[in-house]
Amino acid sequence: MKTLSTLLGMLLLAAAFLTACDSNGNGTDQALVGTWNRLRTATELRDRYQFGANGSFAFDENKPGSPQTEDHMTGTYVASGGVVTATVTNTLEPGQARLTFSYYAGATQFSSGALRARAGHTGIVGVWTGVVKIERLDGSEQSPAGDEVEAEFRADGSYRWTVTPFDGTAARVTEGTWVLEGGTMFRITFGSSDLLFQLFDDQVLGTQVLENQVLQNQVLQNQVLIDASRIWQRQ
Repeated sequence: MKTLSTLLGMLLLAAAFLTACDSNGNGTDQALVGTWNRLRTATELRDRYQFGANGSFAFDENKPGSPQTEDHMTGTYVASGGVVTATVTNTLEPGQARLTFSYYAGATQFSSGALRARAGHTGIVGVWTGVVKIERLDGSEQSPAGDEVEAEFRADGSYRWTVTPFDGTAARVTEGTWVLEGGTMFRITFGSSDLLFQLFDDQVLGTQVLENQVLQNQVLQNQVLIDASRIWQRQ
């Protein structure tokens, strides 16, 4: 599960601010149900999520150059309060694992990493929190992977980003500044890195950090800000 661990580990570093979701009685979110594809090229599949109305879950990768490293997971999931909890098996490794991650699901787009405003917010200003966690269920002593994130954006143009790993290592804190780029686009700066955020649904924010690069992101319905590389399209 190394590939998925890396994928999910990036989600909160490339975090997204999440809209609340409505769940039905069997623990599924109707907005989430369906097949979500992410393409490597215009015609080549990169990976796919599938969420069933009956609680079934699947995640499949496509790596033509190294199929032996592909993640193919199946299991069950529940969705509540904007968080998916899935119990899965992976063809790469024996045993089961539990995946916990926040998400955004709209009419046509899905992202498997998200942060939610803790209370009220004004645009990007507020405190946003989220979680991504991977736990082995095989009885091993291996520590959970993943992080809890708290991102505080202040009205004076400063921010504080705190990542607390589940493996017991020390929290990592980043501080810097942010500016409104125009409309619903925001740029945050720290050291030699910039990140562009766009607010979706007035609830969700997310991006990916690359040193000395700027990645443009989108905000969904003025609620969600999501890294453009972390968006899956409904099939």
